[in-house]
Amino acid sequence: MTQAGMRYPERSTARLIILDPADRILLIQYVAPPTPSRIYPGLRHFWFTPGGGIEPGESAEQAALREMDEEVGLTGLPLLGEVARRTALNDVFTRAALCHERYFLVRAATDAFNTARLAETDQDEVLDVRWWSLDQLSASSEVLIPAAILPLARRLIRDGVPETPVDLALPAD
Repeated sequence: MTQAGMRYPERSTARLIILDPADRILLIQYVAPPTPSRIYPGLRHFWFTPGGGIEPGESAEQAALREMDEEVGLTGLPLLGEVARRTALNDVFTRAALCHERYFLVRAATDAFNTARLAETDQDEVLDVRWWSLDQLSASSEVLIPAAILPLARRLIRDGVPETPVDLALPAD
């Protein structure tokens, strides 16, 4: 993909919408790279769902489970289904790429998580990892990327897993 004369590599990723028993969402706060984002000018830090690249020979589901273990130390939790997809330029990380994202829903039995392996598996600087209530996140001035995660999480809590994955590039209902 090119944008304003720049060429970006393509990357397939698996992302997780992890909800705890209180319907809070688990998010990771990253430091924006020194190179300014074309999409989010002036961005200093932002919140993102756990997840990452799909390795060669790995399914999106396998990648989601691996990333959940690597980033937040959760294992043995089933993926409840693929709930969304998004293709977008992601220039808020050290390596900008056109990402083909697949999002999976997970329900955690507790609010416990473990980020001991996050630093060894993530090349971008992490500031925080925490549970957010959807009302708290909505009232916050913090940047959530993509912002469509918030209405999607509300929909998932209300309606469960959709029959077909939601396109996060379309307006929320």
